[in-house]
Amino acid sequence: MKLNKRPRIIIITTIDSFFLSHRKNLGLFLLGQGWDVCVMAPLTQERYAKEIVSLGFEFIPISLERSKTSLNDLKLFVELYKAYKQVNPDLIMAVALKPILWGGIVARLLNIPLVSAVSGLGFLFTGDRKTRMQKMLIFGLKYLLPKKNHHFIFQNDDDKNIFLANKITVPERISMIRGMGVDLDEYKPIPFENHSRLRFLFPARMLKDKGLLEFIEAAKKVGKQTSNAEFILAGDIDQTHPTGVSEEELRKLIANSSVSWIGYQKNMIPVYGSSDVVILPSYREGFPKVLIEAAAIGRPIITTDVPGCRDAVKNGINGYLVPAKNADKLAEAMLYFINNEALKNEMGQASVQLAKDFYDSAKINRQFSAIFKSSILQF
Repeated sequence: MKLNKRPRIIIITTIDSFFLSHRKNLGLFLLGQGWDVCVMAPLTQERYAKEIVSLGFEFIPISLERSKTSLNDLKLFVELYKAYKQVNPDLIMAVALKPILWGGIVARLLNIPLVSAVSGLGFLFTGDRKTRMQKMLIFGLKYLLPKKNHHFIFQNDDDKNIFLANKITVPERISMIRGMGVDLDEYKPIPFENHSRLRFLFPARMLKDKGLLEFIEAAKKVGKQTSNAEFILAGDIDQTHPTGVSEEELRKLIANSSVSWIGYQKNMIPVYGSSDVVILPSYREGFPKVLIEAAAIGRPIITTDVPGCRDAVKNGINGYLVPAKNADKLAEAMLYFINNEALKNEMGQASVQLAKDFYDSAKINRQFSAIFKSSILQF
């Protein structure tokens, strides 16, 4: 394989907006280092494609359906093959399981180095789910991806151990990078506002697997004991996800309660800034970016003791871990903050220090870049 004068990388993600929210900073860093960057993702809205191109990236839409397998995957395979031939990349970075599987198969056929970024194992691996689809995915990851010139990046130890236990990869081809970090020049500590009631923020898509139902149930339990709290849902409806709820369902769930839904917010910084405690009672994550952002802003966190989430919080230091799917324990943690309001300042400061020590995106981008360069050189 003949290398390009300017190294070229294709970054494949599950959705166009995900690149902008989670991988944009890495892409901009690579542009600044002299790379050509091509983004491949399903096109959901023209404004996302325009923003990607305006930042200096090439954008190629693909027919990737995140949550099911169908004949459309054959179309995806053909699209990836044609795009790889057209772009002639030196390296492929596939983010999330489906891009890793299909992007990896084509990379193997065309003998292109591959970096697989496992950003969480998602719905198929949440809880004790053991399905035929999960078995098929493990088979594909184990036998159809490149055996050489393939490096895995994991965000948490649980996901890494599942891959090792299923012999999908080996320790020598693994790096651990805990999340994508946050731009600490952009996400700076914001003083707490003087609210008459403590504000609890749920910053995620309206998915059951994010702990949406438990958050609402816990909010109602707290509301029966005190009027000194309010609860904010900040995130979009996503009915393409197996556990998504409709807008009609959501409005029924929060009717006659102190829970309000403000929908998708492009700029989350003022939303974090107007909150007192950030909550993500998810069932499983890779490494939740919202918790990293909340930490950098200086907010204490309540999240669940599950893969990904538990890695983002030091229990009792900058927040609390509660069991997943347990609205009672979540309500207890909320009430503890309400009854000990000064605690938010102490834990908020601990969150800021945690972000400085571990979540600086500049450091993380350099780690990715080193892996990319090593992958090309080893080829």
